[in-house]
Amino acid sequence: MAITTKDVARKAGVSSITVSRTLSGTHTVAEKTRQKVLKAADEMGYVPNLLARGLVQRRSPVIGLIVQDLANLFYSAFIEEVQAAVQQQEHMLIVSQSHSEVGTESTQIDQFRQLQVAGVLIAAVDSDASHLRVLKKSGMPFVTIFGRWEEGDYLAMDDFGAGQIAGQHLLDLGHRHLGWLMPGQDSLGLGIRCRRQGYEAALEERGLQPEWSMTTKFVEVREGLRAAEVFLEQKNKVSAVFVGVDRVALGFMHGLRQGGVRVPEDVAVVGYGDTHQADFFGLLLTTVALPKREAGRRAAEMLFSRLGDTAADQAPQQVVLEPFLRIRKSCGAQE
Repeated sequence: MAITTKDVARKAGVSSITVSRTLSGTHTVAEKTRQKVLKAADEMGYVPNLLARGLVQRRSPVIGLIVQDLANLFYSAFIEEVQAAVQQQEHMLIVSQSHSEVGTESTQIDQFRQLQVAGVLIAAVDSDASHLRVLKKSGMPFVTIFGRWEEGDYLAMDDFGAGQIAGQHLLDLGHRHLGWLMPGQDSLGLGIRCRRQGYEAALEERGLQPEWSMTTKFVEVREGLRAAEVFLEQKNKVSAVFVGVDRVALGFMHGLRQGGVRVPEDVAVVGYGDTHQADFFGLLLTTVALPKREAGRRAAEMLFSRLGDTAADQAPQQVVLEPFLRIRKSCGAQE
């Protein structure tokens, strides 16, 4: 059975109210009494009930975070920074994943509402999802991340700019026969469409158009392998490809090598995301990188700024962070 404040009070010889005031730190307690309470709590292994304390203080100590895929190392550095920021504010973090499914995301939001968490960070699947509007009407603070939900707070990346960076880099290396490979699913969180549009805009500025393009069904390495098979079968002149997600890019490069095509000598490849795998297994992927740690800190700051009594009346916070190029070997440029 869990140790309660009544048990600690009995051992310390004080009232339960004194124990609560001592452990919460919200009231002044005589030093001698405070030490008695702390000693008793320590000896008994007492752990405060954060949820119960939240009910008393009418302020939940819990922050929710919904990402699309926990297996995607893209999120690891981001989650670490959110966790650190949440702990600094003496809150706890609950992380969930939607598997990029709107229905799952909606269910998880409902569960966080039932838990009455203080607020939620959401890598939303769909910018038109009605459940985000329902959440907004409920009054629970939330920030959408890695995408733009124009009706509320968001922290996004400049995905159009990311595509431009990739295209301009490959063009500057002298490539004139270019293509792209993108996941077919477009979402608020992934911004695939914007990356493709930015890439095509960079080519159009030089009077060029993509000569090869393909969409994949999933954001997986195996999809890149399958795309490489299609690319090789078509025997085109394309010498450079921008791939909208690193995991797919790694599979694509591996598939090209299996087919006897050298990367970058025959085909240069640029990815997006700068996940941890981007420099593993000898597949040194040039990629458009994101300030993921900064994003984690900023997203948490935005959410906590909404937890005050008057915060709901403030104008929407809409932040866009700039990507940058991480040059490795897959593009053929000097690192």
